[in-house]
Amino acid sequence: MSLPKKVSQKMTKYDLEYKGVRCYGVQWEADPPLFAFTYEGRDHIFEQTRYISQTADTDHIRCAIDQFLELMEKEKEKMKYIRYRFKTKAVDDYRPLEDMAEIKCPWWCSGEGSDYAVIVCYLPKGVDLKKYWDDAYEIEAQAVESITYTDRFPKPDWLESEGGE
Repeated sequence: MSLPKKVSQKMTKYDLEYKGVRCYGVQWEADPPLFAFTYEGRDHIFEQTRYISQTADTDHIRCAIDQFLELMEKEKEKMKYIRYRFKTKAVDDYRPLEDMAEIKCPWWCSGEGSDYAVIVCYLPKGVDLKKYWDDAYEIEAQAVESITYTDRFPKPDWLESEGGE
């Protein structure tokens, strides 16, 4: 992650892993302190949310990570969908096994190889991807609040006619 210059210049470097979060820097002089974390493959700048009484740096960082994880959990609760990107071996017919119009969620084929198709889809949180693509592999998943349509991933006509989101 490229940190803003005024933040990165004042960051003390660390390499501490705790509960799946890696702390790679802290700006102790900030009020409240700022922490540079890597979590689930993404970089985050986290501002301490409440006072921490620990005096040892590593204990303080662990407490800040606990605060960060609490915040991440609250954010995940807001998420209504999971956006998936995966490969399927069904090159000739890569449609979902069940009609997705019922759950009002889109899917697209975003590419093909000689023995696989790449699918991008949204499913409501808690719905099993394997119910729709039982041979999915190399699965990437991201929790999101809403479905995002773009030029590359437009709202499907069948979803328009169903009155979906």
